[in-house]
Amino acid sequence: MSVDKATSPRIPALDGVRGVAILLVITCHISERFQFSNVYLQCIKAFAFAGWTGVDLFFVLSGFLITGILWDSRGSSTFFRNFYARRTIRIFPLYYATLAILFIFLPATTPNHVMTRGWLAALELAPSYWAWYFTYFVDVLIALKGFVVTGGHFWTLAVEEHFYLVWPVLVYKLSRRTLKSLSISLIVAALALRLAMVIYDVAPTAIYVLTPCRMDGLALGAFLALTVRDPNGLQTLVRLARLVLPASALIWLTLMCIQGEWSQYGIIPQTVGYLVTELFYGSVLVLTLASNRLAAVASARPLRFLGKISYALYVFHVFVVLLAAPFFALGDASHYSIVFALITRLGGELHAPGALLLLLDALVYVAVSVGVSIGIAVLSWYTLELPCLRLRCFFPYARKNAAENVLETSHAVRAY
Repeated sequence: MSVDKATSPRIPALDGVRGVAILLVITCHISERFQFSNVYLQCIKAFAFAGWTGVDLFFVLSGFLITGILWDSRGSSTFFRNFYARRTIRIFPLYYATLAILFIFLPATTPNHVMTRGWLAALELAPSYWAWYFTYFVDVLIALKGFVVTGGHFWTLAVEEHFYLVWPVLVYKLSRRTLKSLSISLIVAALALRLAMVIYDVAPTAIYVLTPCRMDGLALGAFLALTVRDPNGLQTLVRLARLVLPASALIWLTLMCIQGEWSQYGIIPQTVGYLVTELFYGSVLVLTLASNRLAAVASARPLRFLGKISYALYVFHVFVVLLAAPFFALGDASHYSIVFALITRLGGELHAPGALLLLLDALVYVAVSVGVSIGIAVLSWYTLELPCLRLRCFFPYARKNAAENVLETSHAVRAY
């Protein structure tokens, strides 16, 4: 893939990468609902739970895309206005509509005896904490209180919003070389900060969610975007990625085998673990840009579709997964299952559900959780997000550095 294509405003393969990221996150949250006594099934669950690292892929991808957009439009007289207007149009409508549903509509319309059950009970805390949500400081709230509030997964949205607020100013004022040095410094600083927080016994949840602790993923993506725009930059990154990808994957698998899982908490995961994960996904991103074959896989229509609706899918899937879970056995034969109930009604009394019925129960749960989540996300896309996105035509990006990029990146990387 030529480098000028790799720096174009829209790269279909990256929509597919975003689709992979949301699939990883959904897989993680679904796996958390299952309880297995079988050691082999526990291993499968451990690998599925590692899908939480999809948020790191989101961070690296966001750092790459946003930095590229900002750099290419730097020097425009509407640099700040257009960027913040487009971000506002993309992010705020869905986010604040969701908060309105959670904090206003549900408490007003749901009976009290239902509101006290499951995750809905956490909405009772909403009057005390709504300001944290509305100002995008959910990460700070979770660092202080833990995951005791509804919509805890919004911490990633807060981290990215903090990035959007600060990074454009730095891109506007600093040279590309300085920005690359700053990106590397931020990666090192995040690692050092996490190490210090572990040493001083700071709550693992705080290390996991606070923006300063997670800025290395965004900074890595920014570094990749800036390096791609250097002469022969993509070629250099490809050479590094071919070394880093297998090395980081080997470290990842080794640590996972030692620990029995790839958890987001603990001394190793919260120090070098996050960085290893980000380097792995950064290498995947680089190789996807450089390889026609990988780009073709990432550009598959289902992945691009999931990437397109990934924002709403991320926001809503957690609620669907939690609401559906009580209706399924999820590996526990003694637990109520709507699947068992239907089979009993159709075929007679069911004594002890065997492995096949538990498998069927699991498959139905996954299908319902994913299917309903996608349905809600599609509804959100066509009724809310897409109409709002049409307003972006009033705030077009002016690619002031486009000519510079074409001259600097005239060489092509050989597909492999």
